[in-house]
Amino acid sequence: MNKKTVLSLLLCGVLLTACGSSSTNATTQTSNEKYSIAKDNIVNDVMGDFEGKRVVVYSKNHIEEKPSQTSKAIYGNIDGKTTGSLLSISDNYKDGDIFVVKVFNGDKVVGQSDELVLDGEMLEFNNIDTKGDF
Repeated sequence: MNKKTVLSLLLCGVLLTACGSSSTNATTQTSNEKYSIAKDNIVNDVMGDFEGKRVVVYSKNHIEEKPSQTSKAIYGNIDGKTTGSLLSISDNYKDGDIFVVKVFNGDKVVGQSDELVLDGEMLEFNNIDTKGDF
């Protein structure tokens, strides 16, 4: 991906996040360690709707809940379709912070990524299959 494309993805993610985030206090257990919903650059929970399902980003790392000037894109594929710039996290997260992307159909988790380690300005997850048994 070239710099222009990355910048466009980040900008779209910021705009989408600012226009349509909702908030929840959910936490989850993965690998016996607590995760909480990650925050975006305006301190909203990082989640979005994709193909009729809810996509939520969780983090093991807690950040100071203050707005950041920029954000870091999270993208990948769900059932083989790219999420594009649907999700972004606060720039207050640092390299080495750990994330998991979960896909919900209603209240049921139907797929999730492996643990993802932030390294740079973007975080890419492999395809999340929601059609098999989970």
